[in-house]
Amino acid sequence: MLEEKRRQLYELYKGWENELKSVCPQLISEKYSHPYYLHIPDEWFTAKHRILVVGEEGFGYKQFDLSISEAQAFNKNYLLGQLTHGADNHSPFWQRVRKIAACTDVSIAWTNLDMIHHSGRKGCALKKCERMALHQTPTPILSEEIRILEPDIVVYFGWYGISLQAELPEVFQMLYPGGLRDYSQWKEEKMKVI
Repeated sequence: MLEEKRRQLYELYKGWENELKSVCPQLISEKYSHPYYLHIPDEWFTAKHRILVVGEEGFGYKQFDLSISEAQAFNKNYLLGQLTHGADNHSPFWQRVRKIAACTDVSIAWTNLDMIHHSGRKGCALKKCERMALHQTPTPILSEEIRILEPDIVVYFGWYGISLQAELPEVFQMLYPGGLRDYSQWKEEKMKVI
């Protein structure tokens, strides 16, 4: 099952990458990161709990022209490094991920809502127009990752409404019932379970 799911994920990424090149080729340059293609951990389907962690976007200087396999290897190695040797990384995101990983019998996979970011140490988040372009591909990539991985739990450490609206419209509707400016469902809460 694991190898079949990995094959499905790879095929999904091949198709989405072609869509990306067609819809918004401007996001494929050294100014941006490679797409954050996730890797399915070896123990994913045997663990008691499968948790998909979704960040907003990546951070830092990244090579933009990695192949799908190279980007998946980056994801695998970076996640493993953060879980095993990442205590020096004090970012709130990775601290939270390590707390989840400390639970018994869990397997964690990691992806980002915005699969591409500005490559560098400042201003890594996409601008609104770039984010809108990224999410104009016909395939809602996050929705498809979730379908293939079948996680028990999906944890979002932040999100962008525009991205969520394109990727998971049913979740967007629950969090923004009155549209993008309606924060009534979560503004005062530290955590929202839906």
